[in-house]
Amino acid sequence: MIFLVKFQGEANMIIEIGLVLFIIVDIVGCYVIWNLTRKIEKLEDWGEGLATRVVWIQDRFNEIDSKGIFESDDEVGTIFSALKEVSQVLNEVIEEDQNG
Repeated sequence: MIFLVKFQGEANMIIEIGLVLFIIVDIVGCYVIWNLTRKIEKLEDWGEGLATRVVWIQDRFNEIDSKGIFESDDEVGTIFSALKEVSQVLNEVIEEDQNG
């Protein structure tokens, strides 16, 4: 009989230790999820800001070269065309990400 009482006390202690460990792991898991969610939201905000800037840059390129002056010049036209192509590629990637 004494053996059963002693065994029940050890079993309760093991259950209590397991419960404390479970609570600690649960709290750490909640913190990790909260932290990752916060980082994802920051990354989404950054991506939206980048998309807005790329659209603005492409609009400025079109506004600056509305008469085709830069495209007709050899040296400046080459650099301007390369920058315009990069802007268009970025815009396509951003539109693809937003649609997909």
